[in-house]
Amino acid sequence: MVAGPPARSAKVWALADQACQSATNFLTMVLAARYLSVGSFAQFSLAYLAVLFAASFHRTWVTQPMNVLGAQAPGNLPARVAALWRAHGFLIPAGVLLVLAVSPLGFAEPWLLLATCTYLALFFLQEMQRRHAYTRFVIRPASAVSLVMGLTQLAGLGALVMLGQRHAAFWMAALALAQGVGVLLGQVLLRAEAPAGEARSARDVLTEQFNHSRWVVASQLVYWGSSQVYPFVVAGLGAAHTATFNAGMSILNAVNVLRMTLANFLPAQASRIRANHGEAAVCAYARRLLARLALAGLVAWGALLFLADPLVHLLYGDKFPAAADVLRWLSLGIWASVLSVVLNALALALNSTENIFFSNAVGTCFTLTAGLYLTHRFGLTGAIWSNVVGYVIPALYQFIRLWPRLRSPT
Repeated sequence: MVAGPPARSAKVWALADQACQSATNFLTMVLAARYLSVGSFAQFSLAYLAVLFAASFHRTWVTQPMNVLGAQAPGNLPARVAALWRAHGFLIPAGVLLVLAVSPLGFAEPWLLLATCTYLALFFLQEMQRRHAYTRFVIRPASAVSLVMGLTQLAGLGALVMLGQRHAAFWMAALALAQGVGVLLGQVLLRAEAPAGEARSARDVLTEQFNHSRWVVASQLVYWGSSQVYPFVVAGLGAAHTATFNAGMSILNAVNVLRMTLANFLPAQASRIRANHGEAAVCAYARRLLARLALAGLVAWGALLFLADPLVHLLYGDKFPAAADVLRWLSLGIWASVLSVVLNALALALNSTENIFFSNAVGTCFTLTAGLYLTHRFGLTGAIWSNVVGYVIPALYQFIRLWPRLRSPT
């Protein structure tokens, strides 16, 4: 049975869940950058990104539509979920094939591939459990599972550090172990009722959800092409540059706590403001939030101009000195991506979701042309600035498209 709307405490638990996951990911990558060899960290970070790439399509095609459509028709949720569980017999092999397809870009070591594919399979299963629990508003137990997983993952990585184990496959196996613990614990804490009535085919449910979210799935593809693909672009420069770039990005991942919190909160908030107070109110809300975040980003960037070098030295010693430039300049792009989250939420509230796709499509065109050229021509510096532009283009495109309504909503 689906519970009623979540209370304020449930929202707090949801935010805590996101903070826990973001903190775990941040600490994982910082530890890997500090303790793995340069070559092993380059392989590990690329393999990890490949899983995130596959997971982005799992989220936009499977779990997010399940949340939306399941909430709209809660009586049909058990049958939908049962069909989606069966669909993982196709989804997991498809994700594995995607990882194998991109592995020649820098992480084609057999044992690492085995650990990465295991991690991906368990990640898909655990994410399905977690998002199903969110759809049923079983948020506190889901947050508890995330906390146990995070502690298990960090404990496993800590054990590898103490044992002096520097092989990337073992580090990826520690991530897979944490996901496995989450799946087993979820079977106890997040168990749902068996579906009643007529069963639905996995194919029909996947088709329905794809039709519902095809623009979101397409937007995810061009989002990666616009800004997230650069670690794989840098891989062509060699392991040292790859590790340096990803070490700087690992620090900037701390901003993901803010970005993901906004992404989870703002779409519903913007839609609620428009429904209750009209378009003028939601545009005024977006203007204020954009101004405050832009000011905060400017202050943060100014601080990093001076603090990037000591921060990189504190976290990595003398291992990645050039990561300070990644941190210093790519922070501009990361903050542009935070502004994009606000503009995406406004586009959703104003029923202008096509802007999300086209803004990232323009960024992808830049990456596949000028971005590749600048990286080849200027090396790591070219990749950094191309990535900044890859983040800025979607934000600027959306701002220009939405400005007439932001300035004088009708």
